[in-house]
Amino acid sequence: MLLKKRNLFLLLIILIAILYYYFRPSLQAYLASKNFSVNQKEVVLFIDEGISLKDLSDFLLKKNVIDDTTNFLVLARHRNLTKKNIADGKYLIKTKTNFKELVWGFTQNKEGNGNAELKVNVNIYNFKNIYKLAAHVEKCIKVDSDVLIELLNSSETLELFNLNKKEELISIFFPKNYRMYFDTDEQDFIKNIKFEYDQFWTKDKLEKVKKMGLNSPAEVTTLASIVFSEQSKHADEWPIIAGLYLNRLKKNIPLQSDPTFKFCWGDQLKGVQDLTYKHRDIDCPYNTYYIKGLPPGPICISPSKVIDSVLNVKNVPWIFMMAQANYSGMHHFSITNAQHEIYRRKYKNWRNIEKLKKKNK
Repeated sequence: MLLKKRNLFLLLIILIAILYYYFRPSLQAYLASKNFSVNQKEVVLFIDEGISLKDLSDFLLKKNVIDDTTNFLVLARHRNLTKKNIADGKYLIKTKTNFKELVWGFTQNKEGNGNAELKVNVNIYNFKNIYKLAAHVEKCIKVDSDVLIELLNSSETLELFNLNKKEELISIFFPKNYRMYFDTDEQDFIKNIKFEYDQFWTKDKLEKVKKMGLNSPAEVTTLASIVFSEQSKHADEWPIIAGLYLNRLKKNIPLQSDPTFKFCWGDQLKGVQDLTYKHRDIDCPYNTYYIKGLPPGPICISPSKVIDSVLNVKNVPWIFMMAQANYSGMHHFSITNAQHEIYRRKYKNWRNIEKLKKKNK
């Protein structure tokens, strides 16, 4: 009887040992999952591509997210987190983040991103060419500016956006915050831009392009860039100025827009208010005093509201425009050159008086 009890006890010990052996990893993982991050404030992390699990745990330790790597590694290994499925990108670790959530957050999902990976702002503003734009984008997400420029200039990209020439490339962008993952590459960057582009250029808007007598969204955007460069303060003038320039296009009259020849000088005329004939006398395909029709492409990135105003252009009789002789930023519009000259002389006299006032102060 005693022997039987001993055998049963031994069998129980063996059974417990077997169960412990098989369930030990799960038990350890369960206990590890009860741990929390120790960071006292939110921590932003940027995880590089190809980081190993060991390096990730050391990185978390260095950033004071965890105070020991053992429990994190136990749980991560149990949940099969490896170098192959650690998603690189930007992460925000909140205080007292559960280890289970921490491991899940770094794990790559079906879309190729980390479950808790954050998007970043790619702020596109008034760039005048794609080279400056690409250099800026490189600072926001993991793209190489040279590779991005090469891809933008490719025939595939031009065809994707139905562009006729490289000078029109700047027309595919809007001045706004594009939300993208930090590890977005050059191809995915263009896909993001194309998505936003297609959202804006609806079928209804494309019909308006035809009714205006223009050939493409790029031409509308080019016209909008001139309108916005002429008038950036008063939105109510946008459809009027657009109508004026469309009149000139229809009559085959050069647009004669000062911002276009100013664009030819790059940054050399930055801050210059009084443009002269010397400034205007520059051989450049964007100089609408010497070329007829629209310039090769936009002279700036126009806000979508300006493009909408151009698409909803007003039917006006005007051919000429001149800044009003005050600080309002508004314009006088006229049909005849004679009336335009009156407004021009009035503005010139006002400017001369204002200069004298400043000089005598």
